[in-house]
Amino acid sequence: MDEKPRFIVVEDKDEDRREVLKLLGRGGFEREQNLGQATTYEEAKRLLESQCRDISVVFLDLNIPRDPSDARPEKDHGKAVLDLIHEDLNRRAQVDIRVIVVS
Repeated sequence: MDEKPRFIVVEDKDEDRREVLKLLGRGGFEREQNLGQATTYEEAKRLLESQCRDISVVFLDLNIPRDPSDARPEKDHGKAVLDLIHEDLNRRAQVDIRVIVVS
């Protein structure tokens, strides 16, 4: 693979998101490879749908809120992101997204 993998991070907690990004940097991922960050299921869904052909990997926290007004992160929302990727997006032509759970 000649191109560097492009990724997104789905994590609702600022401190944890910064830590994931720091560790990714240590692992050789560069800022230019980051296609975006999401803190809720709704944000992740929009980002995934708009960038799905360019995303190689998603670093996913399973415990995320549904939207900004939802104060309770739940595993169901992270699972919904997984379902969206594996049952919808990855079935589309030219889409092959991998997921690494960072919960």
